Amino acid sequence: MHILHKILIVIISLAVLQFFLEIMHLIIVKKGKRKTGDESSFWILGIFYFNPNDPRIFVPTKLTFFGWAFNLGQPVTSVMIIVLFLIIILLAVFGK
Repeated sequence: MHILHKILIVIISLAVLQFFLEIMHLIIVKKGKRKTGDESSFWILGIFYFNPNDPRIFVPTKLTFFGWAFNLGQPVTSVMIIVLFLIIILLAVFGK
């Protein structure tokens, strides 16, 4: 398998994951669960958000005016990150 095929598979996998995460985020926002008070104490180094009481998977980033960050306090987020790394590892190992 050529390197371009590997890169294409990774990009498609990331796009599918992003689509799934956006759908999950929209479901959570529609349920009216948006904020949990003062969020500044839940940011670690200003880039990592960890709040297990916040049901959102994505939160708006704190340092920039655009973009999203994962809520690392949600178990779903941990599973998604692990699956993403597994896909990348599997492609690297078996994609030759």
